[in-house]
Amino acid sequence: ERKKLRPLLGLALCLQLAAHTTHPFTLRSAVPDTMDSASALEKLDAAMLRLGLSDEPKLEKLLSIGLVNIIKFLGSEHAAVRAKAIEVLTHISKRVKDSRTALPLDKLVELFGVAASPFELNFALMYTDLALARATPAERSTALPHLLRRASERAPPLRAVALALFAQHAADVHLE
Repeated sequence: ERKKLRPLLGLALCLQLAAHTTHPFTLRSAVPDTMDSASALEKLDAAMLRLGLSDEPKLEKLLSIGLVNIIKFLGSEHAAVRAKAIEVLTHISKRVKDSRTALPLDKLVELFGVAASPFELNFALMYTDLALARATPAERSTALPHLLRRASERAPPLRAVALALFAQHAADVHLE
């Protein structure tokens, strides 16, 4: 009987947490550098709930707004926040793995250019790879030169991955 109730209790706990949140979570919100771990964990819990309850079209919209912000939580100084962010990103990866859900390619490439944390950089590249595979040739043509420019500012291992991504999709780049 407990096994049958466990998913319902988890959902009830998430709904209760969402109801007691003083500020409703919006995936658009930026991740302030000064955010304490309790606030960050609350935002990530709310994100997990919204992502978990969304259907495919809603998921794509949420990710276009919030994927980069969730990745930014990996730059937190708090280990619990980084762990929760990885949990949310793992959930996202499972949801989009076998689907054609579009990911925000331009925002991911931009994040790769400005991210400071190794976690942020690696996840930005991982999701950029997925986004490139799902993007139209026109979107790739726009994003790939920016990826190449940002790769030149990175350490050799990250540069090599970014260059491999560029080479894989270079046929779509049309320079004028």
